[in-house]
Amino acid sequence: MIDDHVLITVGANMDGVRTEILHDLIDEKNYFIADIVCMPQYDHLMAQAYSEFLRAIHTRVEQIVMQKNTDIVLNDEHINTFWNNITDIINQYGVGTLTNELKNNDSENYAAFIVSAGPSLDKNVDELKKIQGRAMIMAVDTALKPLLKKGIVPDIIASVDPHKPLSLFESDGFAELPMLVDINYNSEISKMHTGKRFYAWSGESFIKELFKNEFSRLDIIESGGSVACNLLSLAIRSGFKTIVLVGQDLAYPEGKGHSKLSYDNENNIDLKKKKYYEVEDIYGGKIYTENNMNAYRKWFEGTISRYTDIEFIDATEGGAKINGTDIMTLNEAITKCCNGKKTERWREIVNGCAKLLSEDEKEEKIAKLKALPNKLDRLQKELKTGEKKIKRARKAQAKNDIINLKKRIEWYNQD
Repeated sequence: MIDDHVLITVGANMDGVRTEILHDLIDEKNYFIADIVCMPQYDHLMAQAYSEFLRAIHTRVEQIVMQKNTDIVLNDEHINTFWNNITDIINQYGVGTLTNELKNNDSENYAAFIVSAGPSLDKNVDELKKIQGRAMIMAVDTALKPLLKKGIVPDIIASVDPHKPLSLFESDGFAELPMLVDINYNSEISKMHTGKRFYAWSGESFIKELFKNEFSRLDIIESGGSVACNLLSLAIRSGFKTIVLVGQDLAYPEGKGHSKLSYDNENNIDLKKKKYYEVEDIYGGKIYTENNMNAYRKWFEGTISRYTDIEFIDATEGGAKINGTDIMTLNEAITKCCNGKKTERWREIVNGCAKLLSEDEKEEKIAKLKALPNKLDRLQKELKTGEKKIKRARKAQAKNDIINLKKRIEWYNQD
């Protein structure tokens, strides 16, 4: 391109590139002033593509707002978690390497079962014993205890929440399981975990700059705010052409929040509170949900609509209806997706991935991190000096002293 400020992407297979571009272009500093300009009639001539583009932007803005609100509430905790995980990622693994390994091992001819811990999981969790090896089992952290209690070992688990209670990871069999994690996930979990941890880039400019030469090994995992969203993105990027959702209620059937095996003595939800409202369930009736769960459902629907070459099956057997999915029982889904499939050693494939960094690359990152405190000290001094200059310029402006103001601006710019 002649102009570095212009980026052109064409075609459905550019979705991953567009996601990276949106992460670069729209961030917490500018999302509220970003403008969208559409050439005349293109929103009608290319209605579907334009709608998908708007949805991608909306998803990115929602991510920023949710992350910003979380950061405000948990600021100190997030800072500590972030830096603890920065030192961890240097010794761990990248999602880009993982997705390539799965693609190279015939993932498109198998199904990925994404297991969440909605209340409906209690109906059919035992059915999952039938599929071990004949499909890849990806489980969210809250589903770990229910699965391991039933003797079902997931091929990978995911955790992205910095506040996730450690009690979820105290089951025998957890420690060596591979994990999909986020740079902001609860770093205390790593003290209990001896297996491989796979990190992806989720929009932090610092991470992208630090790993710019190894960025393809990190890759991008889109998220709609829920850990199940991260697993759906992982399954898509890993090349699976059939993805089955299990325990994905996205609602509160009978006031229940999770599988009874996830949390001990979890109280039912008081559905009389105003924040709960009804949406359509998989049976055509009504079920109660709330804003965050409904946002996750909309993210699922938006993502599903973009991948017309993938079959999405909702085998939850309850919960809110997710448009774009084929609804069936888990037993029906297993019969459809697993019968006749040879056993594949998914965990061995995952555990065969190479580390994110070579020893030389690791030493380079460590040197950069060690240099940061001095850089931050210098930056703090520059910011204080800049703050003083701005105050003086504002005083000159208040006095309508144009000549003095011009001198102040020239003095500021020469630094």
